[in-house]
Amino acid sequence: MNIPLQQLFGTWRNTDGKMLVDFNIHQFGNNYDLARSMFTIYNSENNEIFYEWHGKFSINNYPDSISEISLDEIFKTEDKPEYENLKIWAIDDIQMIIQLGNGTKLIFNKLGS
Repeated sequence: MNIPLQQLFGTWRNTDGKMLVDFNIHQFGNNYDLARSMFTIYNSENNEIFYEWHGKFSINNYPDSISEISLDEIFKTEDKPEYENLKIWAIDDIQMIIQLGNGTKLIFNKLGS
């Protein structure tokens, strides 16, 4: 799979009952191969944050395999590798499927599309 980083720019949301996962991805400076992002899991009823990380990331594309998100300079609320070892299973203009480090796949919808 070959996913250009620019295809991920924007805000993506997964909704599962009261829990929301927002994945905000934006270009880092003038570098088209590096993004700044924030990954937040929170309760929509009281806005309590369950887990969050932010930092820089890039995409590792492989010809015959799914793409991986490579994190750099990450700041997180706690160590939870299941939310840091992310792979992109599919993406189009309005949806993205992310596999978490524990194997769970989440469907994210792009906000504002």
